[in-house]
Amino acid sequence: MDRQLGSFLVGIVLVIGLTSIAQGKQVGSDLYRPGGVLHCHDCNCDCYTWKTTAGALFWTRTSPGGGTVLTDTNHSPLMDANDYNFSWYNGWKIGLEKRLNSIWAVETRFFRVDSFDSSNSFTSTADGAMVPYSTAVGVIGETLVDTTYSSELSNLAVNLRRNVTEKIDLVFGFRYMQLNDRYLVSMDTTGTDALHNIHTFNNMYGFHMGTDVCLLRRGPFFVEWGTRLGVYGSRIENGVDITVNGTPAFQCRGGKSHTAFSADMALAGTYQYNDHLAIRFGYQVLWLEGVAEATAQIPLTEPLNETIGVDTDGSPFFHGAFIDLALSW
Repeated sequence: MDRQLGSFLVGIVLVIGLTSIAQGKQVGSDLYRPGGVLHCHDCNCDCYTWKTTAGALFWTRTSPGGGTVLTDTNHSPLMDANDYNFSWYNGWKIGLEKRLNSIWAVETRFFRVDSFDSSNSFTSTADGAMVPYSTAVGVIGETLVDTTYSSELSNLAVNLRRNVTEKIDLVFGFRYMQLNDRYLVSMDTTGTDALHNIHTFNNMYGFHMGTDVCLLRRGPFFVEWGTRLGVYGSRIENGVDITVNGTPAFQCRGGKSHTAFSADMALAGTYQYNDHLAIRFGYQVLWLEGVAEATAQIPLTEPLNETIGVDTDGSPFFHGAFIDLALSW
């Protein structure tokens, strides 16, 4: 559903973008009339009161941490966490802004990418395959191994925005992010079908601040550079579930409170189609530090004793393109 929504939004944006080219010069002169609409950060008393945005994301992420994630029964490495390379996935975003006066505005923004997925499959030798927990658990004999690493990322921000100069806005506010990772390992050998489900849930609550800087204004087109730095109190929950031939065999649960950090940057261009409608597009990078990734929990897990630690050394990068429609009135 999210991928269909992203494709639909992109189609709308492309149609409007193509039809707007012929009107660009006239629109550009209209925007600079006294009392015109907001253009970059220059806002006067006749500026818009409300602005809403909706758009699509096309993002990927870096490989997870954790080192060796599969070995044979002789402890020789079969697969590393770096072997999981993610493709590009659709997400969606919405936003709403209320301008209080020519200096202050309040805004809320939300985005979500439901699935970053990477899979690897292979057939092991007669030495079998194991997940290298602190006490390894696996199967012996030639084994068909299917693995999948998946992530989902959500973000909600509620900000105050202050117009410092005609080219600079200061932004600060509350931010909530959720990062969920899951690592699935299926091992199928003669008489034994084992499934390892390793998962982490990061719930981050905190504050961030940054700036939006206008780099260029040319007629109906302008370019911005935005930065945000955040610090969070993060509640992490993780777990490992192992089933053998469909029957639960081991279950481990853990949790920890931890401090996490974020930094994101975006370069965006906006084309003002008319007094109310604009198209915004660009590229964004989001870095998280101090989060739990699924594969990194493996060395801290003791399935036989049903105990698990919490690794918080994850530092994934998420990055990709975005495109928005913005309606102001």
